[in-house]
Amino acid sequence: MKKLLLGTLSLAALVGAVPALAAELPVRPMAAPVYSNWNGWYVGINVGGGFMSREAALSGTDTDGGGIVAPFGIPRLTPSIGVPMWVSGALGGFTVGWNWQAGWWLAGIEADIDAANVTGTANLTSTGILPGFVPVTIQAVNTLDRFGTVRGRLGVLAGATSQFLIYGTGGFAYGRNTLELSAICPTCAPPANLYNQDRATKTGWTAGGGIEWNFLANWTVKGEYLYADLGSQTTSVTYLYGPNISSATLQNDNRYHIVRFGLNYIFGGLGGLGGPVGAY
Repeated sequence: MKKLLLGTLSLAALVGAVPALAAELPVRPMAAPVYSNWNGWYVGINVGGGFMSREAALSGTDTDGGGIVAPFGIPRLTPSIGVPMWVSGALGGFTVGWNWQAGWWLAGIEADIDAANVTGTANLTSTGILPGFVPVTIQAVNTLDRFGTVRGRLGVLAGATSQFLIYGTGGFAYGRNTLELSAICPTCAPPANLYNQDRATKTGWTAGGGIEWNFLANWTVKGEYLYADLGSQTTSVTYLYGPNISSATLQNDNRYHIVRFGLNYIFGGLGGLGGPVGAY
């Protein structure tokens, strides 16, 4: 009986001591989530591709009936015909920009310059189009070998710690574009082996959008789509036969679809402050 009483008293003393011991232990505060801070300058690289699918316009003049474009019915039957152009290829280069963040909103400016090899060739042969004419081959080549933009960006941050940016973008675009035209007629009198090109830096506008992810410390990755209109371009060749003059003119609108992926480093920004985004 005495042992039972002592055991009961000891258990009661132990139970009473547990809350007191717990009260004396240090309490560790829960870690606040780390919110992405997108403010500041950034640099990066990008890689992707571009394409264009449209019809260039082939027109011409002729002072007689046997000009270089006469076998296509130009200009006597129709003022011009379409030359299907499929242009595609890769591009890649460097990016620099600046972000300004206000709560969940982000605004900024970005510039980039890419080397490119976005090119395509179209061939037209007059055989069978108009009977009685010698065959003529027209070749058109369009190449974009440099592309760049200066754009504004406006987006909204998403995700539990604002690590995703969804944005729209638009602004100035430029590119060095070459439009080539060849007209070949071995049986013409005199034989025609004509060639000309127009290479120029074209300017215009661009618009699009994308998504960017802060995946590690100061690093982000992004994917974006841009539509770029670099205006129109024209090149011509001239064919002389006897006292007569004939010309062929190719006109193309340089409107490209660009898809790019990028890797950026933001100086002094991302992953920084342990507080709500609105506290910046």
